[in-house]
Amino acid sequence: MEIKWTKRKLLFEKAVVFRRLVDKVENWPTVLVRYVAARFGIASGVAMKVRLRDGLVVEVPAAPLSSWPIFEVLVLDCYHTSVVPGSPAVILDIGAHVGSASLALHRAFPGARIVCYEPSPATAHFLRRNLSENGVTGKVHEFAVAGCDGHAYLVSDTATSCEASLLFEDSGGTPVSVVSFDHVMENLGSGPVLLKLDCEGSEFDILEQSLDSSFSNVQTVLLEYHPRKASSSYASVCAGLERFGFSEVWHDPDPLREGLGLSCFVRSSG
Repeated sequence: MEIKWTKRKLLFEKAVVFRRLVDKVENWPTVLVRYVAARFGIASGVAMKVRLRDGLVVEVPAAPLSSWPIFEVLVLDCYHTSVVPGSPAVILDIGAHVGSASLALHRAFPGARIVCYEPSPATAHFLRRNLSENGVTGKVHEFAVAGCDGHAYLVSDTATSCEASLLFEDSGGTPVSVVSFDHVMENLGSGPVLLKLDCEGSEFDILEQSLDSSFSNVQTVLLEYHPRKASSSYASVCAGLERFGFSEVWHDPDPLREGLGLSCFVRSSG
């Protein structure tokens, strides 16, 4: 019974993605063919352009784990960008990938300054190009962000995967420099901050190890949390953000992958 329900969920999710793909993507037939072909290993590393009906154009390799954030953020609107609370002066995108969230949030808050952190050089190349091609001025830093400064290894199946994980032991991955969230906030400047945090498990280290003062200018947090280890849970996310003075606005747990989900928090009043 549980297996049948999971299959139904999968079919429903695919139907939703397809309907919204047609509604929001101008060149959806090409994009769909390229995405399906990439799942079978055909030209998965070759870049494709996704042209949205609202005028955005995003270039990304067709590989499923490279292109999925385009669908998730710009097509399915997983961050509910039209109703994100706050009036940020800065949009801080940690784990910016190819720029999907930065572009969507720029549409919602066109006056905010964009600051991105993306450790993968190949992904940062697409990130810079997508910001520039859409007329968005943003600062891109090629660093991973975690709880402390240092060096680590980025492990992923492809150079531009959205599921690149950060490991601090030698794992055979790509060596990357790591900067602490405290250091990021020290150099960010003043003004209310909208923090988008999607760093494949490092969000737990950031919440556990950062100073309270590092969150003092943060107004809103959009966060994807990940099932990194047994002690990492959504409850620990809530506890960490509550410690910094935030309360939950919404929570969308992934219906198929336990321990994975998206949430929004705002600074509590009073």
